[in-house]
Amino acid sequence: MREDTLKALEYDKILNKLEALSFTKGGKELSRNLLPYESFEETTVALKETTDAKKFLEKEGDLPFIEFIDVEPLFEKIKVLSLVTPEEILRVSDVLSAFSEIKEIGESYRETYPEVFKYIMKLSNFEDIVKAIRKVVGNDGKIVDDASPLLSIIRREIKTTYLRIQSILQEILYSRENEDAIQDKIITKRNDRYVIPIRLNSKPSFNYVVQGESGSKLTLFVEPMAVVELNNKLVDLFSKERREEERIVLELEERIRNKFSAVEESLNIIYKLDFIFAKARLSLEFKASEPILVNEPYLELYEARNPFINDDVVVPIDIEVGKNFKMLIITGPNTGGKTVTLKTTGLLTLMAKAGMHIPAISNSTVGFFRDVFADIGDEQSIEQNLSTFSSHMVRIIDILKNATKDDLVLIDELGAGTDPEEGASLGFAILKRLYKIGASSIVTTHHGKIKEFPYKFKEAQNASVGFDVDTLSPTYKLYIGIPGESHALIIAERLGMPEDVLSDARSELSSDFIEKAEIVSKMHEDNRAIEIMKRDTEVAKNEAMRLKETYEQKLKELEERKRLEIRKAYEEAQRIIDETKEKMNKILENLDVSIKSQKEIQEMKKALKSEEQKIEEQQEKTFEEVNKVGPSEIKEGILVYVRTLKAQGIVLQVKNDEQKAIVQMGAIRATLKFSDLEPVSEEKVEVKKEKRGELKELFEEELPMMIDLHGYTVDDAIDILDKYLDKAYLHGLPHVYIVHGKGTGALREAILQYLRNNKRIARFETGTPSEGGIGTTIVFFR
Repeated sequence: MREDTLKALEYDKILNKLEALSFTKGGKELSRNLLPYESFEETTVALKETTDAKKFLEKEGDLPFIEFIDVEPLFEKIKVLSLVTPEEILRVSDVLSAFSEIKEIGESYRETYPEVFKYIMKLSNFEDIVKAIRKVVGNDGKIVDDASPLLSIIRREIKTTYLRIQSILQEILYSRENEDAIQDKIITKRNDRYVIPIRLNSKPSFNYVVQGESGSKLTLFVEPMAVVELNNKLVDLFSKERREEERIVLELEERIRNKFSAVEESLNIIYKLDFIFAKARLSLEFKASEPILVNEPYLELYEARNPFINDDVVVPIDIEVGKNFKMLIITGPNTGGKTVTLKTTGLLTLMAKAGMHIPAISNSTVGFFRDVFADIGDEQSIEQNLSTFSSHMVRIIDILKNATKDDLVLIDELGAGTDPEEGASLGFAILKRLYKIGASSIVTTHHGKIKEFPYKFKEAQNASVGFDVDTLSPTYKLYIGIPGESHALIIAERLGMPEDVLSDARSELSSDFIEKAEIVSKMHEDNRAIEIMKRDTEVAKNEAMRLKETYEQKLKELEERKRLEIRKAYEEAQRIIDETKEKMNKILENLDVSIKSQKEIQEMKKALKSEEQKIEEQQEKTFEEVNKVGPSEIKEGILVYVRTLKAQGIVLQVKNDEQKAIVQMGAIRATLKFSDLEPVSEEKVEVKKEKRGELKELFEEELPMMIDLHGYTVDDAIDILDKYLDKAYLHGLPHVYIVHGKGTGALREAILQYLRNNKRIARFETGTPSEGGIGTTIVFFR
């Protein structure tokens, strides 16, 4: 890639940002040296890697790259046989362990993030070295006592010797005969030997060796002869300890050196991953997306933003070239934002070519251009003693010599820096040559003559950047198909140019110029009107959507309120019916047989049961209507209340065509009607997966929550029920349903009597009308 193009498009700013987002030294180096790729295949792979890493960051978080910051000097010391400290060898174990940690993370997402996993799978495992290091080095970075048998012996001797020294010195310090000689009752060290302080010129009762003196020279630090041999021994033991610790560390270093090529290879993989993840971090920071990369020389950018213009002021642009037309000529005033448009387009093209996401929406297309040529800026060439115009010409001549139909050419202010008429004519001729070459070209200019180029060459198109004449600032909105307006006289007027001067200027304008300017002005007015209509339409659309959502929510709330009120009424009706039934039964039981014959009583009971059954049937219809649930309310993953089973469960699958759903309730999975379900929460609930072995062990067979005993004799029914309740209790079911029917009531009474005597039963109750009424009994276990 051409260095002058990279500089003109400020590509170095992107690399600086990318480097800052890298953690490791190697990752920063890769970021700093990233150039647009030379092949379509390389760019395609790089973009996929960035996308995979971004998805990983968004869903799983970052990898532990922090463990690899500034590790290079440490590994270099090990490589050249330089002794490291125990703290440093512990740091090495953290790095080696991080390799395994990242590899373990990668294994979990082998299929989800293949472009990241392909690097992670190449990391080596150093767990044997990590275990060896952590076996001998504690978390405090010190060699542990049992790192070797010899070290253990040495340290025991050190402790014993130290305690003997302390005991002797303490005895001297606190003896009465030395009370006048002792300066302070402390034990300290001088020259690696334990000493005590005595006053200068004092006469203690013990012989000593002077090891030092205080700053005032009034205190001597002396080593009593009684501990000289012990201090000698302690110094020797510390020396042996240090040598043994060094031997242990060197042994660990040797193990690392034996695998050093694998360590270096794994480090390079970490650098590569850090670099890829830096591109992903950049994508998140820029709110960027992966462009559609095509192996053709054209681009279509939608809502493209310059990443270095503040989000509060940047105006996204739509721009294209190379597909529907080969040349785009942007005209308008010098302050009209044309250069920003040019730089944004060029920079985003380079970013995509380097495998980075671009700040534009995801359906933007960037073609793989062979090369990008850019002549942007008005720097003079001091080295070559060239003027601004000459500098431009040197670069344009180079472009005309080297550009091909597969390249992107960006030229800013074509024909500027010289006589307007000559500059316009030269610019027109340059465009003709570029047109002939066939390169995809975007050119900015303020020369009116160059606006006419697209009217003579069908593969060229005019464009303009919006300009606010009130604030005298560009809007940065790009309008393709409409040439730009100069606004020179309007700008001069706004800035305070005398009216007579402006009047003279207008009189100098040719009628041809005025006519063309009026046409262009009318085109801009029409376009502004269309923009306003589009904006108003979008506002109206958004308002309509907001109202729709508001009224849908209100309707939902009303339906829910209605459902709750009817349910409340239903429950109250049920309470009244139950009370009435109880009173009627008592009246019938207490009727004097002499007044009513047994036959009459039975007929009254039969009539009562008939009325009761009609009421229950009507209740069931009302209940179903009240609790009718629409398909849109039942969604996979939500929590629901199963009315018929009086249990909560999670919806695993929705069958809209059958108006049914598969619901998981603890260990039970059942297919249920929508009408049996009531959403508890719209928030999705994660279904915990049981371990297969445990599930198989606990539930060898599926057990229904309901048993039907219709048609069995009392003895057979009780026997079947006893076995069923055993299984249900062992399965851990909270409750079950026993269907025995209404009939004569004999079977029901026998079952109730059995339940009263069953110690595993906490309580039981008659089912609701929707559950079968008195023909069903619900049993709750302890």
